[in-house]
Amino acid sequence: MATEGAAPPTPSRTRLYSVILVVVTAVVVTLAILLPLIYEQPSPPPTPSPGVNVEVDQYAAGSPWAGEYGDDPAVAVAPNGTIAMAWEGLDELAPPTVPGGLPTFATQVFVSYSYDAGVQYSAPLAVGGLNATSAFEPSLVYAPNGTLFLAYANATATEDQQVLVFAAPPGEPFGAGTIAVAGQSLARPMLFALPQGIVGLAFMYSEFVEWTTSTNGAQSFGAPTILLEGILTGGTVWKGDEVTLVGLEAGAVSGTTVSLWSITLNASDPRSSVTGTPATIQMPYPDSISLPNLSRPGPAVTAAGGLLYLVYSSENETELTLATSSTNGSTWAGPFDLWSGHNLSVETPGVETSPTGSTLVISWQSTAGGLWKTYAALFSVRTGLLSAPASVSSAPGFPASVRNWHGTSIGLAIQASGRFVVAWGDGRGLTGVYGLTHIVACTVTAAIS
Repeated sequence: MATEGAAPPTPSRTRLYSVILVVVTAVVVTLAILLPLIYEQPSPPPTPSPGVNVEVDQYAAGSPWAGEYGDDPAVAVAPNGTIAMAWEGLDELAPPTVPGGLPTFATQVFVSYSYDAGVQYSAPLAVGGLNATSAFEPSLVYAPNGTLFLAYANATATEDQQVLVFAAPPGEPFGAGTIAVAGQSLARPMLFALPQGIVGLAFMYSEFVEWTTSTNGAQSFGAPTILLEGILTGGTVWKGDEVTLVGLEAGAVSGTTVSLWSITLNASDPRSSVTGTPATIQMPYPDSISLPNLSRPGPAVTAAGGLLYLVYSSENETELTLATSSTNGSTWAGPFDLWSGHNLSVETPGVETSPTGSTLVISWQSTAGGLWKTYAALFSVRTGLLSAPASVSSAPGFPASVRNWHGTSIGLAIQASGRFVVAWGDGRGLTGVYGLTHIVACTVTAAIS
């Protein structure tokens, strides 16, 4: 029995060994659990699995050329799964004057729908009426309530130009359109579905990027706001009511670099106030760029997890490049090389974000192997790795030496968990018809998280 002031009992040697053994065992078990996690190399996402290529530009009723061939496809997926496809197709004005010759034609915007996840598409529907306009560069977006909005630039017989905006329920024909803006040198309209039923419209007017909104379902639009000088190539909605636009500097550029710009605005603000500071990035781009046509659009932008992701072609168009921004596009980190050394050219990039925000779907066109093909890959936001690219075009297009026969833009939309659709201008088999491409779509299965 211990007495007051006596020394505490000394622990036995056996008990001390037991405590040491427990501590050592805990350390060993902890290291066994943590070391594989510390040293495990993150793996890229699985490679997407392309489905069958479907030619969307079937013949429409009437003219044997109506709806056939085309360029600038746009894709949107409705909340009910309906896929809408729009493109700039041919509208025959007069038959060929010689056997086997080409007819006299203008361009018209056509729309087709798929109700079976892209297995087949409906016959093309002309929007705005045949033989009346020269329409180009369509844009599509579904609002959360299912309304489909379509915009395109339109040149009339009097050489005036307009940006027309149409609305329709999923899968239905469009009615009369709204003239959102009129003037000379209009191009590249892009639509955005915003909260509270607002429809945003960005477009180019001469060498300037402008912005306007509609609060009544695209029945009318407000006075446009001039944002900056440049060529509009991409945009995304994020943080609910913020829209980030990206593009290239305006004018003809001959040299080794071109400025890439980004700007973010508060779209719900009636004044469309700019958030942060517009950014400029110098990017290598060897070929001359001139308005109003740009044969190899880029960059493209999307948002995930509070960051902006910019995808573009760099290093003499031989690399697919990524940059990120946590400052509303005012500054950009990178660039990070996604894909290089496999190709002669990388063009027309597109990027979309999965519903969970953890995966980016990226698509582009390239001359890897010497022939134009369309590629798609998944990018993991968590690991920062790109999957092995899959060729979604089942057959190669034109030779690499033939420019602009692969289409000038790409359509990309995520259908549902595990699927996305890619659309492009495809020149395979058309080597004797200069400048014409078919509109081809592919539904791709992927491990999109």
